Amino acid sequence: MTPPTHIEPWTAIVAMAPNRAIGLNGTLPWRLPEDLAFFKQMTTGNTIVMGRNTMESLPRNRPLSKRRNVVITSSEDEMPGFEKIRHLDELAELPTVGMLFIIGGAQLFNATLPRCSELYLTHVKDHFEGDTFMPPFEQYFAPVETLEETEAMQIVRYRNKALTSHDAI
Repeated sequence: MTPPTHIEPWTAIVAMAPNRAIGLNGTLPWRLPEDLAFFKQMTTGNTIVMGRNTMESLPRNRPLSKRRNVVITSSEDEMPGFEKIRHLDELAELPTVGMLFIIGGAQLFNATLPRCSELYLTHVKDHFEGDTFMPPFEQYFAPVETLEETEAMQIVRYRNKALTSHDAI
């Protein structure tokens, strides 16, 4: 992949097992209340952007409360509570509420990670089976700080390597 010409003020947020698994059968393969609390704390009051499969994996297929829920999809189906956009190009033009968080899935991460300014990644320490996997991100991001660590996980904030310390996000 060639480096993006423009880094967006987008932040990706995801949890990943050592085998890069991020999902299994339309759900998370693990139960980590601390990670879910971190996700809720970070995304509440902000815009979350997801693909269709991620939207369908949400509890009861309903939008996450206290967040602007945006789905990138070509589907004509009604999606009450969700705003739909058809193409990634529309995302850069989308007026956001608060910060813009990319929450998945794998296809959306693959398309957006090179353009994201930050990545919050929960490293799940145990091995879990998965059918959805995190695409490579290491070439674009460098770790900045560990935010939380428990016996089961480590939450790390990464910054896009294309940004220097004097660049504003």
